[in-house]
Amino acid sequence: MFDKKQLLKLVDHDKELLLSIIEIFKTEWPDAIDGIDSHLQKSEAEEAEKLAHKLKGNLKNFYAEECIDIAQDLETACRNNDSQAAMRKLEKLKPLCKKLENELTISADEI
Repeated sequence: MFDKKQLLKLVDHDKELLLSIIEIFKTEWPDAIDGIDSHLQKSEAEEAEKLAHKLKGNLKNFYAEECIDIAQDLETACRNNDSQAAMRKLEKLKPLCKKLENELTISADEI
């Protein structure tokens, strides 16, 4: 789900830094998903797009390509003010972010 080699290279094999990045992700991704959902419900596509862009950036830290691709599609749907497509992408992204969080937690324990 993510590129462990690239992630370790990114943090220069610094376990403390890795744990910090993972903790930030664990606290931020649910808020981002909820915020995007809320903005879409209120027809605030521009605000949803900003949060989708930020989430995509966070996902790039982990080289989680499937999540990044969906987040990109979500961002594009928001930019195009296509709330139905955005909601479909958001629903697809939620469980993947949770899965990524779980895999990151397990991997951090193994380092």
